[in-house]
Amino acid sequence: MWIKKNRLDRPQDGRLPIPTQIISNEEYFPTPQTPEQRKVELLLKEWSAQRSKTLGLSRREFLAGSCGMAMAFMAMNEVFGPWFRVHASETYDLEAYPELWPKSSFVFDVQTHHVRTDGVEPLFFRKLSAPFNKELAGVEPQKGDLQFRNFIKEVFFDSDTQVAVISGVASNLFNVLNSDEMVEGRERI
Repeated sequence: MWIKKNRLDRPQDGRLPIPTQIISNEEYFPTPQTPEQRKVELLLKEWSAQRSKTLGLSRREFLAGSCGMAMAFMAMNEVFGPWFRVHASETYDLEAYPELWPKSSFVFDVQTHHVRTDGVEPLFFRKLSAPFNKELAGVEPQKGDLQFRNFIKEVFFDSDTQVAVISGVASNLFNVLNSDEMVEGRERI
């Protein structure tokens, strides 16, 4: 179930650039946050609050950029050991380590969904999904959240996904896609 990121960001002072606990695809309950994951979260919040002031940015602006991502890697290195190649300069200098293209990671998402665009969206599923995804708690589902346009935005523009499989139960029940509509979606992409 998709949710527009700007709706999530508004009530929070900027989301962290990485999840700090196991997250769910809304088909299982995630495990609770571990003490180590909590420590990463606390370090990232503390360090980003300090660094954002130094740079004259809001914490939200800082976390949304490459410097915030570098800080997330540093926090994980602090807790879990030196797994990520990151330097402190990357947390305050936008040019410290520019992203290299093409990316070396190939992201193939084998389970994606959207609903038919000619009917009523089954938004009640969004509310049922809140226990699986804490970011959905308290967020009111809106028209368009589950439809093709937002699907394309979330899967292909707001992530590094390069290939995706439209999966699900081909059915006319609950306005999910039938097989012909899945093929049509594939052709549109």
